[in-house]
Amino acid sequence: MGQGPTIQELADKDTEFRKYLAQINDEVQADKTRDIDSLKEKMTEFYKEGGWNDHKPIMQLDKVEVQQVSSWSLDNVTKMITAVKDAIFGNSEPPDGVQIEKPAELLQSVAQMSNLGLMVMNKAFSAIQGILQAFATESSYKGSAIQRIEVIAPGLTLFISIRSDVWRSKGFFNNDSIAQYLFVIRSQFSLKQAGDLADYNALIGYQEVHSAFVTRLKALAKVIADPATPYRALLELEEEMGYYAEQISELQAMINALSSEKIRKHLADAKGAIHERRRAAALQEA
Repeated sequence: MGQGPTIQELADKDTEFRKYLAQINDEVQADKTRDIDSLKEKMTEFYKEGGWNDHKPIMQLDKVEVQQVSSWSLDNVTKMITAVKDAIFGNSEPPDGVQIEKPAELLQSVAQMSNLGLMVMNKAFSAIQGILQAFATESSYKGSAIQRIEVIAPGLTLFISIRSDVWRSKGFFNNDSIAQYLFVIRSQFSLKQAGDLADYNALIGYQEVHSAFVTRLKALAKVIADPATPYRALLELEEEMGYYAEQISELQAMINALSSEKIRKHLADAKGAIHERRRAAALQEA
């Protein structure tokens, strides 16, 4: 059980406070089983809908964080995410309550994407901080769990469940309340999902470059059409226009190819669904 230093000091010295923490922990463990089952259902549904049947576990984190409400900070959350990131993308040992696996597919993808660890850490922190902020601003969430799914890198998805409750300290810490957060976090990697996202990101990138080139081409055409443009500049401008026109044509071909591939995939998925529906109907009629 993760505890702030003041809580830890009191737990080391005070038998009654240790019993109080044990009571809190017993209630947390009952909630934990329910939250894990709920998160598993969301994971199964997520990969089934995406058609990514090759997903593999990367990280499993089960952690309880207990701090005084008056001295609550995100320091421990930041340290937890940093330690997990270093264990996944480096050679550090995972922190307590965390299990790490590194399938070959993940290692290959990591090698191809620079600054992946930093990107993952920033997105994970943002997702977790968003949930903690909801607990801080919406009293209706107290005693319940908030669960979210975040794609934090191509093929790498974070499944987050955080449960919050606040306990009156019954004479400890001048009756200050104790905030308890149950973190249940899973991460899985799918090479098929990574490929789909890579195609999507490539499509967006091609479209952005294509748009920029078209804007430049229009600007060049306007300059060439301007009577004030010196004749000696026209040949150079015409050559530049030819370059952009050729690049735009190639980019358009790439965009069309990626778009067509995605359309073909959607059509194939749709035809497959229709076939299954027809087969099921035929079996019912028989």
